[in-house]
Amino acid sequence: MADGARYTKLAKTAQNFVLATSPKSPGTNQTDPERFLACLAPGFRISWGHKHFVSTKPPMQGALDGEGFCQHQAGMATNLQTWRIEPTSTCVDVDKQTAVVRADFFMTAPQQEAVLNDILFWIEMDAGGEKVKSAIEFIDPVATAELMERMQAGKASPRLYPGAFTTSPASHQQSQPQNPQQPQHSSPTIPQTHYDLFPSTFPAGPPPQSPFTPDLRNLKKEYLQLQAKAHPDHAPDGQHRQAEALSARINEAYKTISDPLKRAQYLLSLRGIDVEDESAKLGANELLMEVMEAREAVEEVEDEAGLEVLRGENEERIAGSVGVLEEAFAGEEWEKAAEEAVRLRYWRNVGESIEGWEAGKGGGLLHH
Repeated sequence: MADGARYTKLAKTAQNFVLATSPKSPGTNQTDPERFLACLAPGFRISWGHKHFVSTKPPMQGALDGEGFCQHQAGMATNLQTWRIEPTSTCVDVDKQTAVVRADFFMTAPQQEAVLNDILFWIEMDAGGEKVKSAIEFIDPVATAELMERMQAGKASPRLYPGAFTTSPASHQQSQPQNPQQPQHSSPTIPQTHYDLFPSTFPAGPPPQSPFTPDLRNLKKEYLQLQAKAHPDHAPDGQHRQAEALSARINEAYKTISDPLKRAQYLLSLRGIDVEDESAKLGANELLMEVMEAREAVEEVEDEAGLEVLRGENEERIAGSVGVLEEAFAGEEWEKAAEEAVRLRYWRNVGESIEGWEAGKGGGLLHH
């Protein structure tokens, strides 16, 4: 296997391992041991670092096997409303079959704001690069201590400032003595998926509760309003790092939901479906033949007029795929949606080839 393909395979295995620690369903505190155990090689062990932090935390000393980690996670889950983990970067050592994955780990105790834990996983994989042999999880001790305080007393100040998620003017005012005759506002809910960031556009939540294709004008309007409130310049002292992370997440959510292909891939990922796996299942079938014919047509076209015809044909293909995705997500037909997402990606690549066309040189590169 070429180093590039091997690197990609190891990175994917490592990222899937980290994502397998997510809740079984977004927004819940239900663990998914079946998904996690499926990532492991025989003899798997996991431990924690840094040693100076772990040395003061007896439950985190030593190493656990897969079943032991699942029990540990289930115990933690009882104290959490939910959690979410998002890999942010991955570095692979191909020769040593290891990877380091950095991730944002958002943990929410009941009736509390989410705490952002910046964590690292050192991961060793088996010879095939498909299963994880061992892992070390390096934890942000400050965030972990804050979470523990919230679990026990719920008195710690929020890491994500409330004003970012509420339109109430009172949220920006200094706290005043409470009047028992005045209604008290509950803490705003921390979004668990990209869709939760935009409640006006998606009051019912993500598909199938909402249409696959959103009202893009409303989405952009709500995005701009949210970014204005979540700007790091508006964050309280000491919370600029969290504000920057939140602003970045809002950007990522908007870019994902506003793009049909990214939207489909994201929605499928919430169901634990990897579109890359679906792509591999298609193999050299009729779709690939059709794609190659479309690519050859771009290579052979001689002028802008002919190119415009090809552009129109491909836009029809893309619109057709989006229509199929609409139906698939509405009907909760996840396999159908995954297959169509692969098709849409191919048609997008053909579109990129068309846009990269130059007279006498043909189209741009086609990515698979």
